[in-house]
Amino acid sequence: MNKFLVMVILKPDIKESRINYVQSGIINLFEQNTKVKQVWYLGKKKLDFKNKKYTEGIYIKLDIVGRSKKVEQIRSELRRNQDILSSIIMNNDSEKTSKLPSLKLRKLPFYNNIPVHNISVNDNGKKIYMLINKNIKLPFNEADIIAISENENRILETANKKLYEYIYMKGYRTLKPFKIIKEVEKELKAYRKVQFVLDGNSNVGQELIIQERYLI
Repeated sequence: MNKFLVMVILKPDIKESRINYVQSGIINLFEQNTKVKQVWYLGKKKLDFKNKKYTEGIYIKLDIVGRSKKVEQIRSELRRNQDILSSIIMNNDSEKTSKLPSLKLRKLPFYNNIPVHNISVNDNGKKIYMLINKNIKLPFNEADIIAISENENRILETANKKLYEYIYMKGYRTLKPFKIIKEVEKELKAYRKVQFVLDGNSNVGQELIIQERYLI
């Protein structure tokens, strides 16, 4: 049994009278074939990839445990579902130690003292990038996945827009004493992490993180 993280993006124009039926059908598909640990109904969000017809999608995230063969069957079912724009299933098992001789894994700069386990991916070993926002004052609070992309530059562009939103719109300041926004952008690009506290309220803090993952 392996752990997986799932993101399903539904078409935004599904009729309101059908949306609960569609979402329930997808959840039931996972419940019949895997153990569903948690489900997040994230609602309608802007797409982080180009689509000829849509700019938004309805996001559902799942944390599941199951067998790889069953997960592959689910993947095929999702691809045939006309209500789904996109779906991603990622190996979320940090205990996996199977080696990939052709794939080089490295430590992220800000985790220099933490060993990185090898992970099990398919033959293509396709790398994706995730932009994540989490509350550093509530470490057990659920993190929010802002964007997922195969293109690192697009993730960085989205991350930089988020930096501007935090600093200029929401009034956050960085924990490190940066003088200009370009320094903050360079920090995020180099170390994949920037931390903020809300100006005037040190009990409110956010962390913007870029993580690498591999599609199975």
